[in-house]
Amino acid sequence: MKKISWFWAAICSLILIIGFISFQQFGKLTPSSGVLSEEEAKKLVKERYQGNISSIKLANQQYHIELERQSHFYSIKLDSASGKVLSFTQTNNTAALPMPHQTPSKQDEITEETPKKLTESDAVKIALTQVQGEVDETWLETENNQTYYFIKIETNDDREATLQIHGITGAVMSVAWDDHESKQNENDDDD
Repeated sequence: MKKISWFWAAICSLILIIGFISFQQFGKLTPSSGVLSEEEAKKLVKERYQGNISSIKLANQQYHIELERQSHFYSIKLDSASGKVLSFTQTNNTAALPMPHQTPSKQDEITEETPKKLTESDAVKIALTQVQGEVDETWLETENNQTYYFIKIETNDDREATLQIHGITGAVMSVAWDDHESKQNENDDDD
């Protein structure tokens, strides 16, 4: 009888030890340090888009941010772990203008400031937050009255990405990947 009770005591102890170790490894109750705080997310968006944040909410590992810039409203979805802009859309809302029968005071007048153009170094910084690697080439193009920076980045795994960054807002418009290895294989197959 004593042998059986020692056997069960050893099994229970083993289960408790495994449970404790599992909790230590996988059951952390505090959020990981890799998640952006609300203040960090606000700072990132303000630096990138130079506007006023009217609201910010965290849901499903994403910050949902409403931004007002030059009398236009934008909705931004930001990944809470990486800071990557997942979507950037202009909403139909505009800033409240005075009613036609009202005359705005000098303080209430809306002044249209010229859009602040993104510098090449700012565009490179934004691109490097999206794709890590070495910047190979940058160029500026204007298409349909919209200016874009194109930044070519070569990654450590011998792939190349070309990012299209909006020249005013800094929004990442597209990321196109070019795999050097597959091109090399195609060239080898042609021989």
